[in-house]
Amino acid sequence: MTVHAARKWLLGEAIPTQARLQVLANWLGLSAAWLRFGDAGNNLNSAFTTDFSGLDVQLVNDFGLLSESHQRIVHMLIKTMLEEENREAGFTHAPRVRKQS
Repeated sequence: MTVHAARKWLLGEAIPTQARLQVLANWLGLSAAWLRFGDAGNNLNSAFTTDFSGLDVQLVNDFGLLSESHQRIVHMLIKTMLEEENREAGFTHAPRVRKQS
């Protein structure tokens, strides 16, 4: 981490990657969620565990640990898969939405 990068984070010009945020959180003795969301992080975590399964939460956490280039690849893969499912289901404009169980 450089001073220039930290300056951009503090000015809101950039957002640190999850991996860098985790390093900073470990160094400061804080949680990465607190650094990213402040006090709202606690409420956000409880909302996630209420609305999503443990597997969903783990998937989001794992995704956040990927490099930015790998996150883009995963995003493109998911987008492509959804477009294919939409074509198979006959949707032409609106994306399919995951149903809540």
